[in-house]
Amino acid sequence: MKRGKIVTFVCIVFLLLVCFVWSYFYGHLPELLPHSVSYFKFLRGMSAFLKIFPAVLCTAFLVDFSVFFGRNDENSTQRFSAQMFVHYKKIVVTSLFYVFMMSMATLVFLPKVSRAIAYVQRQPDLFAMYFAMAKENKEQGRDLLAYRLMQLAAQINPNSAEVQTLKTKYEIESEHIVDSEALVEIPVEKIPFDEEISSSANCLELLQKAKKAFSEERWLDAHYYASMAVRIANPRDISRSDAEKTAAEAWRKISEIKYSGDFELASVFNRKMEGYNAYIRADYLESYYIFNELKILQRNPDPDVKRYLELSRKNLEKQYFFFDECEDLQRYETVSNLYFVIKHEDKSCEVYFAKGVTDLKKQGNLVRFLRDFSVTYFDGSGTFVKQLSVPYAKMLSVDSSFFNRSQREKWSLDNSETLQGFKYVPYILLSSVNRESNVGISKPAYKYATGREADAEECSYLVVPMNFADFGKIAEASNGAENMDLFSLMSFVRIASKYGYSTEVFNMILQEKILYPLSLLLLLLLFANMAWNYRISGNSLFKFKWTLFIPFFVPLVILFMQTTFFVIRQLCLV
Repeated sequence: MKRGKIVTFVCIVFLLLVCFVWSYFYGHLPELLPHSVSYFKFLRGMSAFLKIFPAVLCTAFLVDFSVFFGRNDENSTQRFSAQMFVHYKKIVVTSLFYVFMMSMATLVFLPKVSRAIAYVQRQPDLFAMYFAMAKENKEQGRDLLAYRLMQLAAQINPNSAEVQTLKTKYEIESEHIVDSEALVEIPVEKIPFDEEISSSANCLELLQKAKKAFSEERWLDAHYYASMAVRIANPRDISRSDAEKTAAEAWRKISEIKYSGDFELASVFNRKMEGYNAYIRADYLESYYIFNELKILQRNPDPDVKRYLELSRKNLEKQYFFFDECEDLQRYETVSNLYFVIKHEDKSCEVYFAKGVTDLKKQGNLVRFLRDFSVTYFDGSGTFVKQLSVPYAKMLSVDSSFFNRSQREKWSLDNSETLQGFKYVPYILLSSVNRESNVGISKPAYKYATGREADAEECSYLVVPMNFADFGKIAEASNGAENMDLFSLMSFVRIASKYGYSTEVFNMILQEKILYPLSLLLLLLLFANMAWNYRISGNSLFKFKWTLFIPFFVPLVILFMQTTFFVIRQLCLV
């Protein structure tokens, strides 16, 4: 048996050498980043090894026991003799160990290696995209966003001296402080999103900020903080009257600037106040364009314009996304023809469909762009109600605790059983705008059933009552159940019917993967029988015919296994 193990080890090592020699010296290479070439060759060699590994191990098993039986055939002439039971025990134990190794190689490691190879092949396109976006944003004055994009480019291609230099340069110029990025919040706050205002801020805290800004003669910030303090204050809050007084004093100071007599300054100031008033009344689209226009026209940097332009942009991005964010994204898509169904207690449902999906990481959050995205609504009887469609939509993850009661009722979150088991839900932006100038809003196109009136209010975003992590599982399943690893498939089968997928189809593939070890065990037992019948005599070192048989045995085993699984699948479909 010891010699047989040596044969098995030699076969595996020989297979590894053949696969890696082919991968490193003869295989054709796609376009790759320089630092990824060796890693890609390693992954490709490992993929080839894992694909052929079961057949080679079966061959080694056959040779192993042929030698073993030939050396230990004494007292084994009877089928149920004591010596034969010793042989049976060794066969079963060895077979189970081999089955475990082959199953892990095929069902777990091979899918993961395949996904890694696909990612390495996409790295050049991703790097080029992030690098170009970083330089473009830098040219347009968005230093912080440029740094973050250059940071992503540096993560993909860390050996690029140019990228590392620009990353350091952008970091210094953006005055970036490394911290953990929060998930994007939806617009349900009483006050606009502002990194300088904590989510637990109260009236007194905002009043203190207002007084500090007032003492520093930052009149606009003083009015802003004081107004926000009044907005969130309780009617009985003792700080409320003080906040109202501070807001009035700040506004008086602002008016003095307005009527200073300088016509040019007054004209610019009036425009700035239009943007500020639009921001205060939560018209972030209008305030963004006004402050962006002032930034372009200003001769000297204005801290107010810079600050409120940035605040307007951050709050605007909760309602819309920019046209240029989804330019040229089709080449980076990782998922095609994705769909799922959301069902409700009244038996109505929505069918979500995306022709393609592109995953990007922005500001620490996973962002998905959905190409040719549509949602089709059906009532409880299955009758078509309406359909919305957009060329592109932008999906983010949102903490479900941000929703108030009315929003939970609107999006059927309280009726969703899934909400209790997760923290984040998909938040999909449907409308987009131009980044530089107001050329209108690209809104979803709606189609209604005959005789049905259009909705009075059509939202620019959707909140999907599902686990955000489930979307990733659905995306993986859309690439084919056969390409999923065993554990991902087992996880998806539990939710398949909930999202409109055929549980029977995925169960059939899962059944194949689960029965794969059993099939391998039966195959090894068959080979053990062959090894006994064609065992190598203890008097001979090796049979010459085995040397001719081994090279052809591997493809025969592969063909036999594929044929077996094909027949099993056809029988399951009958």
